[in-house]
Formats: sequence, C-alpha cells, structure tokens
Amino acid sequence: MKKLILSSIFLFAIFYCGSAQTTTQGTVTSIGSNQIEIYANPNNAVTNALFGNIYFTISILDQTGSGGNPSFASIAETSLIPSLDLHPADSVSDLPNAPTPYIINGRAYYSYAMFNISTVSTTTSWTAGTSNPVAILSFPTDPSTVAMGLRLEDLSPSGGPNQSMFWYVQVNGIGDITNYTSMFYGTGAVNTAQVSESFVPLQSNPVPVLFTGFSAVKKDDNAVLNWAVVNEDVTTDHYVVERSLDDKTFTDIAIVAVKGNGSADSYAYSDDNISALNASVVYYRVGEVDKNGQTVFTGIKAVSIASDVDIKAYPNPTKGNVTLTITLQTAADLALSLVDASGKTVQQLQVAAAKGTTTEQLDLSGYASGSYLLKVNNGTDITSLPIVKQ
Repeated sequence: MKKLILSSIFLFAIFYCGSAQTTTQGTVTSIGSNQIEIYANPNNAVTNALFGNIYFTISILDQTGSGGNPSFASIAETSLIPSLDLHPADSVSDLPNAPTPYIINGRAYYSYAMFNISTVSTTTSWTAGTSNPVAILSFPTDPSTVAMGLRLEDLSPSGGPNQSMFWYVQVNGIGDITNYTSMFYGTGAVNTAQVSESFVPLQSNPVPVLFTGFSAVKKDDNAVLNWAVVNEDVTTDHYVVERSLDDKTFTDIAIVAVKGNGSADSYAYSDDNISALNASVVYYRVGEVDKNGQTVFTGIKAVSIASDVDIKAYPNPTKGNVTLTITLQTAADLALSLVDASGKTVQQLQVAAAKGTTTEQLDLSGYASGSYLLKVNNGTDITSLPIVKQ
C-alpha cells in the first residue's frame, strides 16, 4: 500500500517540480534542553491552506551500546499544524505502532507522518522565505539525547527500510510543494537532489520570532499597538516598544513581558496622551529580544495625532433621535459603535462617508436613560463622543 502511494507521490513530484510553483525546504532546531522543532521554508507564501500530508525523519547516533536509543513511546510529538495529526510512520499503514527506530550505518532513524484530520478544518498560512513551525518532538529528560548528532533526514531514492523516510510536504488544492532539488536549509545542510541521502544537522541557533501582524491605531488621545508572533519559545526574553518623532531615531518606551503561552501569541500596548508629544505624526515599531540579545523588529507604523475624523451630535443630551455630523479629510468607510456604561456594545452602524461632511441618524429611543459612548473607527484611528440619553 505504501509503495503505491509513494510511487504516485514521486511521479507527481517529477511533474510538479518541472513548473515554477511553490517549493518548501525543511530544517530542525533545538528549542530547549530536550526539545527540537521542525520548520518549513517555502519560496512562495502559502495562505489559508489546508495541509494534506507531511513526512519527516530524524536520526541520531546509534546509542545501542551506551544505554540504548530512546523509544518512539518515550518521545512526545506535537503537531503545530492544526489540521494534521502527527505519529510515527511504519512500513504498512503509517499507524502509530512503530516499535523501535531503524538502525542504519551507525545511526538510529525515526520517521513520522502528519496526516489530515477530516474533522478539523483550521487553515494554516506560511510566510515565504522564513521559518514556519511544523512540529515539536520532546525527548526523554536526558539532554544528551538531542545532542548526539541529531539530523533531519531524507533517504531518497529508496525511502529507507520502511519506504517512508522522506521530507515531503503536500497541500490540498496546491499539491506537492517539496523542494526536491534542495530539501534542507541551515548550517551544514547536505542536499543531493534525491540522488542519495540528504540531511541537515541540528541547528544550535533558535529560529527567531516571526511577527505575523503589527498595527498601530489612534484611539482618542492614545496610540494602541497590537502585534502577533509565531516561533516564540524559551529563548524569547521580552518585547521592546519603540517610538520616534522623525522616523529615524527610535527610543525605547516600554518593555513587554513574554506571555509564554506557546509558540504563537498576541500582544497589545497603549501609548497614552500622545498629543503631549507636540508632533503631528508619531512612529512606532516593536522588537523581539532573545536571551542572547538578538533583536528582530517589526516594520514601522505611523500614527497621526490630528484626527482625520471630526464628529458632533445634536441634540445631546437627547430623548430619542440624534443627528450625527461627521467631517472627514478623506472619504472612508466608518464603523460606528454605541457602547453603554457597562461597556456593552448596544448598536453598530456601517457608514460610507464622503470627503467633507456626512450626516447620519442615530436612534436611542429604545434605550434606557444614562451615559453612552459613540466610537467611530475609520481604520486608522478611533474617535469617541459621549452621548447622554435623558
């Protein structure tokens, strides 16, 4: 059964690699005293994709004569792709029943398969030219196990004794995106274009945090920053928020602690009272600082202190209907939210406002008396206006 599957894969690979399509390399990095992480680096972005299959194999120096090799059962597997299950690959059905590693030429080989789980539909996106997380293997507590010459492997053309020892990546709707010419990247990588065994040694330098999103939005008199990351691990020390008034010289204004919730996380920071800076525009960036001092920065975002939105409401206080007068410097799609004193959003409106002045009606007749806050979001800043219902 496996031979037929891999033969089809190989034939498709010959066809696929002849076209200028997405291809993906792999590498392996130490992320702790007894953990390694597999990463993938595509030459083109893979966006909102459902992955079908991924195969990878690791090897260590054979330790039969010095205490024995770790068993599959002693190695914990964690898939970092939500739609894929991860387990050892055997020679028949790729079920999690491989009893021992294969010993070949003084090395112990462990092969793994990641298969699509039909009940899970979560998509995954990979950024081109960067290391994207695939899986984590956690070894027994003895850290020397990981240090014993560990490599990420591909045993082409045969696939090894179980015919599954390949580096192989397949995405539903795209197909095979394996880089068969140069499978692995990193220091000491050996790529043979499937003529013989290819491999990359364990990388000692952790893959840096990858920022997957960064925004800076003016909210009233505050600049609200949000960022999201992947590849966050035990080497990540903290985040630094930097500000500039000229887009050239940046100053640290805050240190944000690492949440440590996993390899991916999201953060927020508010720089308050920015009008006191006496500038028309403020520039921000965020840096991730490793424990060794290495820093990776986001791009730079600009926040205009002078709001592009001027909004007035009358009558205010009101017993029912309110007329909103919205003045914009440029046309924009506005999101209006009416929030009560408890913070609950009780009404939302979408307004396509032209440059200049636009009027809009707001009906409060069905709401209880009290104080409300109208928030107007034009995509770059949020302006708030108190409204009182009598």
